[in-house]
Amino acid sequence: MKKLLAILLTMLMLLSTVAITANAAIPPQLYGDVDYDQDVNIMDATAVQQHLANINILRGTEEAADVDGDCKITIIDATTIQLYLANVITEFPAGKYYFLDKRLEDVVPSFLSGKALVGVPVDFEVYGYASPDPSKARLYVNNELVDTAIGEDSTLTYTFPQVGVYEVSVSLTDKWGYYAGVWTTEYEVVEPVADTTKPYISNIAITGTHYLEPTITVSAIYGSSDYTYSYYITEEYKYYNENNELITTSRIVYSKENIKENSITIEDYDIIEYFAFYDVKVVVTDSNGNTAEETTSFRCEPIPPA
Repeated sequence: MKKLLAILLTMLMLLSTVAITANAAIPPQLYGDVDYDQDVNIMDATAVQQHLANINILRGTEEAADVDGDCKITIIDATTIQLYLANVITEFPAGKYYFLDKRLEDVVPSFLSGKALVGVPVDFEVYGYASPDPSKARLYVNNELVDTAIGEDSTLTYTFPQVGVYEVSVSLTDKWGYYAGVWTTEYEVVEPVADTTKPYISNIAITGTHYLEPTITVSAIYGSSDYTYSYYITEEYKYYNENNELITTSRIVYSKENIKENSITIEDYDIIEYFAFYDVKVVVTDSNGNTAEETTSFRCEPIPPA
């Protein structure tokens, strides 16, 4: 029964997600339709010329004007539109349609806040997309730009010079500079580890919670390599005993011990449910038997509206 309810809930969420996506998505746009009137005509060529003459600067329709696909707007674009209208060419070099689709889905640091170490590079994995391509990710530390990367699902890196709490921001834009989103957090950096003979868990990243298929990925450094990993997932639940007293307790709903994989995915609706909270304990053991242990938590929720 529990599995059936989970499947029905998932189907409902998928239907809701599709509706949200359909409502939020922008339909394909015509190259050359600079004024967005669903037609390519002489007014579009004029709009490009006025943009180049700084009479009416284009805002949000730059991709429509870039009909030759060279990522800039020049007189060649205006001329190309005129050639198209004169039937000298039947299609623009950039193609017929382009898409406007943007979402910054997540940013995953290689070190959790409070686990990052002075002098050790921290990677910020950026998950998302921003069309028209190429998208550009930017990393800011205390409002200063420190790294950039081109393309989807990119990696930004920074080495923090001293102990402290930093304001870290990551932005993702399309090729014209329009934002897909901004991720901002306070990020704590601590002193270097004194004992590097033992493992140090730098991060436990949990993704896929929108789809009831959480993936837990563990990052560890130091100690002797060739780690093994143990995972324990517990769920808190409440019930009334025979005296009608509310009892709160927890139970292990999933475990894997002493495996080589630093990443696991749970694909079982009998284990994971929407809106429930779960604690995750991870134990990392190096080849000398030294261990490190960390605990975190997660909650599965449907994809929010775009």
